[in-house]
Amino acid sequence: MTNNLTHWFTTGTERTIPNERAIQSALKLEKLLNKNYDCLRQLSLSNVWELRKLNELFEQYNRVDSSLNMPILTAKQLNNVSYLLAGAAGEQLVTQTINKIRNSKKVIFHNVVLPYQYGRDWSRSDNQIDNLVVADTGIFALEVKARSIDHGTFDFRALSSKINDQLAFHKEAILDCLADAKIDIPSTAVKTLLVIVDRTGAVDFEIINQGQLLHSGSEALKLNELNLRISNGETNALFTTEQVQQIARVIRTGAVSDRRRYKDNVTFNLTSDDLEKINQVSMACRYHVPTDQIVTYHNHLNKIPLIGLSGPQQNAFWYIVGKAYGQGGSLITLTKNELKDAIFLPSKSPRSLDNNLVKVAAFMKETGLFVKAEYSAGIMKVAVDKKLSRYNGDLCSWNYNLLRQIKYKWAKTLFRLLVSTAEYGSCRLSFQDLRYLLAIPASYRNHKVASEIIRKSVIYLAPFFTGLSYQFERGKSNQIIGVAFTYQAHDMLNLEWKNRFLSNIESNPILTNEEKGLARKIFDENFSGS
Repeated sequence: MTNNLTHWFTTGTERTIPNERAIQSALKLEKLLNKNYDCLRQLSLSNVWELRKLNELFEQYNRVDSSLNMPILTAKQLNNVSYLLAGAAGEQLVTQTINKIRNSKKVIFHNVVLPYQYGRDWSRSDNQIDNLVVADTGIFALEVKARSIDHGTFDFRALSSKINDQLAFHKEAILDCLADAKIDIPSTAVKTLLVIVDRTGAVDFEIINQGQLLHSGSEALKLNELNLRISNGETNALFTTEQVQQIARVIRTGAVSDRRRYKDNVTFNLTSDDLEKINQVSMACRYHVPTDQIVTYHNHLNKIPLIGLSGPQQNAFWYIVGKAYGQGGSLITLTKNELKDAIFLPSKSPRSLDNNLVKVAAFMKETGLFVKAEYSAGIMKVAVDKKLSRYNGDLCSWNYNLLRQIKYKWAKTLFRLLVSTAEYGSCRLSFQDLRYLLAIPASYRNHKVASEIIRKSVIYLAPFFTGLSYQFERGKSNQIIGVAFTYQAHDMLNLEWKNRFLSNIESNPILTNEEKGLARKIFDENFSGS
């Protein structure tokens, strides 16, 4: 299952990745992981919070199961994603602010790239402008910087010394583009503005030490100052409506595609179908077991009696369930060899294995929860009903290696019933329901069920449930009509805590010393090598 996650991102060294594609890909991932992700979150210092957690999760999983070698983002790549997202959010807020300006003659561009030949010291021949506004009051080239503002003050000197050149290049690129189209305008009609956006979303701060910038003919502004600066009153109009449209057409025609590429850019390949797999990785890390050992499914399955299935057939059933659930209803295929290694059949003959798997497939089909369950030619094909195939709602999880080594088939079912109600610490059933869920033959009298099946099951399960005990509810003529189990279940995934399991046996409140000895023997025989 986890193999699909081993290519969860693509790097700039593997494929050329433009900034815009990297931004859109990161946005899609953050929104996939957090439905409440919005522009302010994108702007904030925690704008890649979900991505960082996911990266840490995969890093942790590599320590649990090194065989998959999940790729991990570097700190530089994570910071680059954060920087790109914050910059894009700042530009989006600027665009929203400009759109509110009451000037029907304005034309707005976002991420405009104009051809421009820099001097010898510059390697690129394009000039990228974050936002560009053509209005009757002038042409405004906006450079947007999303920054963290400390103590209500932004010091212009915190920016690179090249920012003045960058703004000057914006102006020259626009003038060159218009000159190529034989449009001659005064250079003062092109205004370069530096817009500072606080990453907390605040607009009430002061910009200091921008004297050098002002001297060069540019200006640093806050987001809430843009409206006045661009509209600047109808009496200051420089262009007619026709001229605004003509200049906009020239810029639109002269613009080229954004060719900026950075090796730290990444794109992400995860979809909503991968959320279930991520959930399994999370559980694997929590309980320090590989994902292949985890069986997670909808609790509805615990209400279905496994009538007619032997212990090994139950092993096969739950192994297949563990593989099929969380696949969004997609068809999965399992080979006979994979199933043989998983289910502990007493007979290793191929025919015996085939017969057992045919029976399991037929049973699965009869439940109505599997839209396909078929075994032939050494291949098992299974697909779960989509309504129950995703990891949401009422779920149950446990370690497959634990279940398959419980050799008593009725203890296997009781184990699942107790796990499904673990959060309550108790499980009460009528005796009729218990017999139905454990698929106990009608020929077995209640006394035999109580004294043999339930008691023996508790001996098998005592290591895994702290304080496991039960009491019968009796009706008329002292007849058993119900049973209530009480216990604590820490988790059903990690099998490495042998001392705790043995301690659970010793502290069990209802087992005799002889039964505790038998429980230790069963545990040692079946689980010591786990």
